[in-house]
Amino acid sequence: MGGGSKDPGDLPSWQAEGMTHLDLREVMESGELPYLRVMEALATKQAAERMCFHCLYVPLSLTMQLVEMGYAAETRRSGPEHWLLLVQ
Repeated sequence: MGGGSKDPGDLPSWQAEGMTHLDLREVMESGELPYLRVMEALATKQAAERMCFHCLYVPLSLTMQLVEMGYAAETRRSGPEHWLLLVQ
């Protein structure tokens, strides 16, 4: 996993502040699905913590599954082959 950097991507500073960022683009580029990496990160998430997963494409089924699990999740395009999956 790309580590827990604080790279804000294209989020406004008020949204990026205090958010944990995990870059999954290399994982996805290698053909691995991001599901297990996301679940591992969410297992350590604090109740009010916000997380931002950097992805190559919109992980639509994962986003829908997170919502079904009770998380607030949304995606935003940050650039070519760069999508943000925001989870709280």
